[in-house]
Amino acid sequence: MKLRYSPTSDRRSTAITVADENTIIIDGEPYELDPGDVAWPKIREQTGGAIIEATRDDQGTLCLVILRRYTKGESLDWDDGQYHEVTA
Repeated sequence: MKLRYSPTSDRRSTAITVADENTIIIDGEPYELDPGDVAWPKIREQTGGAIIEATRDDQGTLCLVILRRYTKGESLDWDDGQYHEVTA
């Protein structure tokens, strides 16, 4: 799974855990994406904005753009606009 972040300042930080290659847990809420699908055009609405975009790359790897909340003073070294490979 590859993640890219859309940062927003908030009073709390987003908790993100990768459960497996098709499941991510965001703030305690699991989101399982069908391994047979390659795009989810309504993912933002379906996840209440937690996942902004979901696609698969040419190798079939799930690529997600996640709304990531951060608190004042938190390091933003993760916010480089690139996808990052993550594993469970």
